[in-house]
Amino acid sequence: RRVRPFGLKGGGPGEPGRNFVRRHDGRIEELPGSAHTVLEAGEAFTVVTPTGGGYGKAS
Repeated sequence: RRVRPFGLKGGGPGEPGRNFVRRHDGRIEELPGSAHTVLEAGEAFTVVTPTGGGYGKAS
């Protein structure tokens, strides 16, 4: 989750993925790519998948 997906033929890199936990008290806790946590009933785990890199130079 530190290396951005590469682009091809001059395209820019994509965005890395991210992981979040929304706790009961409203806090949003960001987790590293390989993490361990405990969720209580009603808390939410969100995975934002990486985007692809661009293709070709912008015109």
